[in-house]
Amino acid sequence: MTKFSNFVSQIVDTFRTLEIAVAFYDTYNKIYGVSSSFYRFLHEIIPENIHQELLESIWIEIVDNPPDIVNNRQADDITKEKFLYKLRNDYTHKAQFVPGTTKAIWPDDAFNKNIWMGVQQTIEQSSWNTLFVRNWPETIEKVVRVGLAIYIERIIPR
Repeated sequence: MTKFSNFVSQIVDTFRTLEIAVAFYDTYNKIYGVSSSFYRFLHEIIPENIHQELLESIWIEIVDNPPDIVNNRQADDITKEKFLYKLRNDYTHKAQFVPGTTKAIWPDDAFNKNIWMGVQQTIEQSSWNTLFVRNWPETIEKVVRVGLAIYIERIIPR
């Protein structure tokens, strides 16, 4: 082989190796990536009743822009799950959180965990979105504890 053909052969092998590496990386991320893992936790790890309890602790009111207060609507479960994923990312990467109604801010006899608390409002191009939560952070903590317990039971053989 000439030096040039040897060089070409090395380049071809390198590109094959890179293509294989990219394919492995893409497949790994589809299975174990952050987004996949988050949604798998919601849909496959936690029980349906716990999943529903989590979604029912979130109320996102959407008002079309320009503001049409009469025709507001409630976000669907998919939108709530996207909010939770964004919340996870904001907490992890920006140290931001959504406050909740905790017993620490209420006298013992006045606390009602079912109170909806408005905690965030965003103005998007097409809508105004107001986030309300109830029984937070207790609901989030419960979901994580239940999910973690189930996950540990699955991976540790008895």
